[in-house]
Amino acid sequence: MSVHPALARLAWLVGRWQGCGKGCYPTIKSFEYSELVTFGHCGKPFLTYSDRTVHVTEKTPLHAEDGFWKVNPGSDSIAVSLAQNTGVTELLEGTVSEDGRTINLLTTAVHAPSFGKEPHVTKVERMYERIGDNELKYVLKMATQNTPELTLHLTGQLKRVESE
Repeated sequence: MSVHPALARLAWLVGRWQGCGKGCYPTIKSFEYSELVTFGHCGKPFLTYSDRTVHVTEKTPLHAEDGFWKVNPGSDSIAVSLAQNTGVTELLEGTVSEDGRTINLLTTAVHAPSFGKEPHVTKVERMYERIGDNELKYVLKMATQNTPELTLHLTGQLKRVESE
């Protein structure tokens, strides 16, 4: 099945990506993780997204999120909706470069359960970059109730392990 024409700039993402990342933040101890990201499609104008991370040394699950990536046809605009294992949901909007190699996203809404871990996340910025044909780099910055400025939290580099 072909990727929907509206997804032309994002079609290169479809498949499985695996690699490692590093996490840091002013309020936590730095850590490293392995990661598996999967982008899929069903022929409609959105991508499905799944991300799973595991602590490198402890081999324990860390973070999981699932969602959808949707483009605004005929433009460089993109919207991403995510639900995390913590109960946090993010709605991000941003742009995809004309060649599709860079994607910049900023939250328009972040929601957490009333009983969620504090301090609550208040804003997230995600930047993705295609390196060559088979590598994907990303940077994630976040702000919380206690750290109001967007601050580096995650960096990662993934390699394509399976394409559609």
